Amino acid sequence: MEIRCPQCDAVIKTGIEHKVVKCPYCSTHLYYEKDKVLTKESIKPTLDARVAESLLHNISGKKLKVKLEYFPFYRIKMREQTIFLPGKKTDLIGINSYIPQGDRITLEIEVPEPDLSVEEALQQTEEGEEIESIGLIYLPFFTSKDDNAVYFVDGARGNILSNRIEGGKTSGKNHHTFALLSFTIIVLVALFFPSLPFRLISVAIITSLLWYYDKGKHHG
Repeated sequence: MEIRCPQCDAVIKTGIEHKVVKCPYCSTHLYYEKDKVLTKESIKPTLDARVAESLLHNISGKKLKVKLEYFPFYRIKMREQTIFLPGKKTDLIGINSYIPQGDRITLEIEVPEPDLSVEEALQQTEEGEEIESIGLIYLPFFTSKDDNAVYFVDGARGNILSNRIEGGKTSGKNHHTFALLSFTIIVLVALFFPSLPFRLISVAIITSLLWYYDKGKHHG
């Protein structure tokens, strides 16, 4: 059996239908099954965790810890164009049009298999397009989250993708509760303190105390 390396176009002879082979010409690892040849590569990180945390601090104002994860993209090369498809199911905004860039190296780390199979990825290409090669590229992301959002920092370029977390919207409800409580206290103060100066002073003090308490609860 012969397969063609999609990286350097060399013809490689193999004798087994299911195998992992290393191209003797460009050292690319090829994963193939009969006539399906799939390259697997990763992009070399250029950032470290400290830089990623600094970038997140600049946009969120918070000191967030990050962890390194590798996100799979299918790279499908056709005669007229090359497309990239996320290999993992996620609702991260912008990931469907994201193009992984950086120095590609042969995959030598353990990574989870993509959620999207090769067949499913090929089905998303336009019918009639001649496919020259398909490969998997694992892009390093530094990921983190806080009460309001989840963040993905591209470990090669420093770009940041983020999604708001639904639970973060509860902070708006807390502010409504705070406003209702303040209004109730103002009404009670007006009933028990007939003198206007005492009313104003009492309202100002109680409102300030409630505001500081509410702020400390959300940022503490």
